[in-house]
Amino acid sequence: MSTRADGEGASPADPPPAELELFEYVPESALVVVAHPDDCDFLAADIVSAWVRQGTRAGICLVTDGDAGGD
Repeated sequence: MSTRADGEGASPADPPPAELELFEYVPESALVVVAHPDDCDFLAADIVSAWVRQGTRAGICLVTDGDAGGD
């Protein structure tokens, strides 16, 4: 089974990874605003990385420093 989008690590019997077309519209730029440092990873990483591969400039704005919570 392939472990990366580019097929790296796939066995010879695995078919090549499919190119997914998620949206017809790809923004010129995008700003992801999240409360915690890992929120972008869990909530928006897939779509933002797909957009970046298609030429979108992207940034992330964290509105907390991540020091509070989670004992």
